[in-house]
Amino acid sequence: MKPKQIQRMIKSALENPSFLKESPVIVIYGSPGCGKSASGFAAAAAAEVPADELNKYYKTDEYTGVIKPHVYYASMISTDVLEWGGTPFPVDARGVPAFTSTEGPFFTARAISTMLPPPGHREPCMFLIDDFFAGDSLTQRKCLQLLDEKVSTAPGIGDYRLPELCLRVMTTNTREDIDFFQVFRPVVTRAIHVKFESDINHWLEWATDADVHAVIRSYLRQNPDKLNMYDPNLPPENSYPCERVWGSIVNGVFKLFYREYESFCHGGDSSVLADMEELIIEALGKGENSIGPHFMAYVRLGNEVTPMVDIYEKADKAKIPSNPAVVYLTLSMAVDGVRKMTKDDLDKIRNLCDYMCRVADSGSGYVNQEIVSFALSALTRIIIRHDGAGNPEKRIIPLDTRDFTTKVNRKVRSVSNG
Repeated sequence: MKPKQIQRMIKSALENPSFLKESPVIVIYGSPGCGKSASGFAAAAAAEVPADELNKYYKTDEYTGVIKPHVYYASMISTDVLEWGGTPFPVDARGVPAFTSTEGPFFTARAISTMLPPPGHREPCMFLIDDFFAGDSLTQRKCLQLLDEKVSTAPGIGDYRLPELCLRVMTTNTREDIDFFQVFRPVVTRAIHVKFESDINHWLEWATDADVHAVIRSYLRQNPDKLNMYDPNLPPENSYPCERVWGSIVNGVFKLFYREYESFCHGGDSSVLADMEELIIEALGKGENSIGPHFMAYVRLGNEVTPMVDIYEKADKAKIPSNPAVVYLTLSMAVDGVRKMTKDDLDKIRNLCDYMCRVADSGSGYVNQEIVSFALSALTRIIIRHDGAGNPEKRIIPLDTRDFTTKVNRKVRSVSNG
């Protein structure tokens, strides 16, 4: 199931008390870093119910950008450092670059905590056990009773019963995990199994809302197969492209070098790319099959984009690049600039939309139609969530730009039908 389907399923379950009273466990499995846990939290947030999590290593919401409401914490056990040499490899650390010490690679773990609804909680809630098989066997056994019977007498938890209206959800990385651990079979036979499937359109919507850099979004729009390239045969120290890496780590590199890269795009010093490349290739994985060099080649196209000032102020004369990849990047960066605008800048948005119409009319109709549609979708989402660049009184609303965006939409349709 795709992320939105999973979110709808969980939201529907949480809003159905009669189902919750007798609900089976929902097991969501998929590759590390694809957004399984975050989809559960997004559904809980949409249903406006508490979300509770037990996570062996860490929790993440990079895939949805949704703040988790009403989360209750109760410490269970803790581990400071888990060394890969002497204990099972924490598979969900895959997709996160390794740090190396003289003793070998290691992964620093957060405190292991249970986040349980308080006793007597009467509202619908969700108990999410995240990365179940990343935990040791003792931790797993402590959770089994809660999953299977909604009760626990285990040390560290004590006598506890989950609320009657509690949806139990478990995430793990592969179906093989479920088949391998015999201890889990009593729960598996009482569970709904859901395979998580990466979805580029859903991820791009989130990435636009979360202000993921335009270079990353436009690259993945053109290379959707690069969104998640999980390979279980990779050595443990190798990272790989996945939703978490693109949205958190690679985007973090762009935030770190934001000013330097912006200067490079305006003809400035290119030496910054060497520092960026080292960090990005570490994040995307090394080796002969690494896509790091391919992505960095796209990053370097930044100095070929049309100057933003030309698009915002001289739309009728601004250059339209001949390379479709540069057109993607140009429009993505121009649309992102709207985040910093206010009601005082509506003329710039009008010019941007006029430029988008010119792009749709130029070159290969189908290619440019797809590029402009992608940019228009991002622009619409940015305006819907516009905050006035920090000044609510200067917030741009969809009505302010309706005439501009409608004009672009009509142009795209005319090119498509043309």
